[in-house]
This record gives sequence, C-alpha cells and structure tokens, in this order.
Amino acid sequence: MKEPQSVATELPAVTVVLCTYNGEKYIDQQLHSIRNQTYKNLLILISDDASSDRTWERLKIHAAADPRIQLHQNLKNQGYNQNFSQSCERVTTPLLAFADQDDLWHEEKIERLVRALEKTHPWSIAIHAHLRVIALRPQLQNHFISDLKETIFFASVYLTP
Repeated sequence: MKEPQSVATELPAVTVVLCTYNGEKYIDQQLHSIRNQTYKNLLILISDDASSDRTWERLKIHAAADPRIQLHQNLKNQGYNQNFSQSCERVTTPLLAFADQDDLWHEEKIERLVRALEKTHPWSIAIHAHLRVIALRPQLQNHFISDLKETIFFASVYLTP
C-alpha cells in the first residue's frame, strides 16, 4: 500500500457525491472504501433519498466517526436523478467524484484521478477510471470491463473547446 499524502491541503479538495436509497446492505463497505482513500483532502457529501431501511442510521454512525462526511436526508423520495442533481448543487470544492452506494473503491482511486487531471490539458473537465465488476453471481465474479487486468487504468479525458 502506498503512503498517504503528508499534507492534504497541497492538492485540491475533492467532494465525493454519494446518493443513497435503501442501500443498507452495501453502504458500510462503500463508505469504508471512500474514507480510507490515500487522498485525504476529501469532503464526502451524502444525500439519502428517504430510505425505508436502516441506511440513514448507518450513515449517521459513519458521519459521527468522520468529520469529512456531511449528511442530507430527503424527507420525500426525489428519485435518482433529482437526488444527484440537488447534491451537486451543494458542492463547493474545485473537483468532484460521483459514487454509487454499492461501489467499492480502490484505495488510490481519487489520488490517481487527481494526478491524471494534473498531467492533462488544463481544460480537462472530466476523467474516469475503468472498473471491475464484483457481482453476487459466481459467473460474473472478477469480470473486467474492456478486458482490463488488475491495475486500474484511466480511459478517457474529456476536454472543453
């Protein structure tokens, strides 16, 4: 494992936007993978969309343990798109990353993405990482998108004109 950054403020702040809805089954693992990123200059903005399971209770436990987590709870279900849209309006950092409630992130995901952005054209507005699908069905375990190997590679950088 790579050593984490020594001074988090040397690199730009990144907001991780995570929207949840009845994600109790996966949320602990996902938040563990986000909270343990080697890139420490993070704000984790979580918006729960009126979950009816114990997602909100799980989120409060994580927020109490990590001051980087900010919680918002919709009293009425807004739907996936509206929940993400409203969450993005709350972002105040120069960079943001989207997370789904059932994702598991590589510990260096944000650090690698920020470093890749630093190396690209100054007009870069988006970059993404390939992913490995982890499924419950054994025939889908360890299936790699685009025939990737274990290493995470960066596929595309999108530029503005």
